[in-house]
Amino acid sequence: GADLFTLFFIIFLCLSLITGIRPLMQRLLWRVRHRLLVTYFLAGVLPLILILAIFGLGFYMFVAATSNYLSQSALNDRLDLLQTAANLTARNLVNARGNVSSGAPDQMILRIGNRIFSKDGPVQDIPAWSKPGFKGVIRRDTSEYLMAAHEEAGTGAQRVEVFAYAPFDNEVLAKFLPNVASIQILR
Repeated sequence: GADLFTLFFIIFLCLSLITGIRPLMQRLLWRVRHRLLVTYFLAGVLPLILILAIFGLGFYMFVAATSNYLSQSALNDRLDLLQTAANLTARNLVNARGNVSSGAPDQMILRIGNRIFSKDGPVQDIPAWSKPGFKGVIRRDTSEYLMAAHEEAGTGAQRVEVFAYAPFDNEVLAKFLPNVASIQILR
């Protein structure tokens, strides 16, 4: 009887292995398949995603730097035009030697000797800190920004100082790089 029991036991083991090996193999291969998929993702797809992210970030930085350069150039061009207008006005007044009591052109302040000529505007006098040759963006006490240029011509009694200014707000900035970049003043 012991041999018969051993024979049945071996047959039972073989049948259980045959019936149990298929689900065990499916479970084992399923795990290997997922491991392979994770490996393929980490070795193939993830580096591609990282390369595209780095390329996108680099392109964004390049475009931002380019638009910053273009907006700075546009601002410098406007300031140069303002400085040229102030310089020409000062030279013309020195060369004209005429009476300037009719007042200053719009958005300019004239100082001839101790007399100041200006029209109603946000600035009524040349700021004390401003020196001839200045050009830049200034901020007033009212949180208003202005582009300004300060020039002089002549000497002695014929010395004329011109402080020209123009508004510098979001409307002006919108004209700097239309359809390229959006520039705004943040307060």
